[in-house]
Formats: sequence, C-alpha cells, structure tokens
Amino acid sequence: KKTRVILNQVQMIELIEKKYSKIKIEIPPIFKTRTILEQMIFFHETILAMGAHAASVANVFWMMPKTVLIEFSHSMCYSAGYRIARIAGVKFMALMFKNSQKEKNYVVEFDLLMKAFDAAIDYLCKTFDVNYY
Repeated sequence: KKTRVILNQVQMIELIEKKYSKIKIEIPPIFKTRTILEQMIFFHETILAMGAHAASVANVFWMMPKTVLIEFSHSMCYSAGYRIARIAGVKFMALMFKNSQKEKNYVVEFDLLMKAFDAAIDYLCKTFDVNYY
C-alpha cells in the first residue's frame, strides 16, 4: 500500500514549534500496530490536525467540534475530509502546494502553510479563549 509522505516534515515541525513555542507537534498513531481506540483518543484530544490527503483524514470524525483540520491536497482531490469535517463540526482548511499530484509525496511550501497555520491559531485562540502565542 502506498502512503503519501511529507518530504520536509522535520523542517515543517521545527518552523511551527519555533514560532509557536506553546504548540507541541505529535505524529498521529496511524499504523497497523495501533488500535482504533488509540487513534480515536489521539484525535479526540487534538485541537489542530494537519496532513496529506489520505484515508487517515477520516480520523477527523473523532475530533471535537470547533477544532481545525488542515489538509494538504492535490489537483485531483475529491475531499471527503471536507465533508467529514463539516459533519463533525471541525473547521476545514485545504492547501494545495506547487507540483502536488495524486500518488506523489508532498513538499510543503512554508509560506503558504504558515498563513493557514496562523489563521487556524487565531481561530482557535478566539474560539476557545486561549493563547498559543
């Protein structure tokens, strides 16, 4: 089974954690060795999820209402993630990076990501009356 990966994931995490020192980035437990219950708990406790368009985005169903999903999309994307997020009451944001294609790995464009991440953090701060800055 093919899995799309984020090729510059380490740099992406470093950039976010440098700007938002109160934010902790965790890789979700989406592996065959993890139970569905572990995945449900992880996403239920997540306030902002982001990642490549894939079946794992269905885990947004376990997120709390008014949390955020940032999906890395591609030009041939039919976003079930959007529909699931809407049903779950989760704010959905889609990013399409240059040269993103179906069945290809992603290279995150940091300027585009940070604009979306900043907007997501602003939304979460206002919605939950918290400060992530």
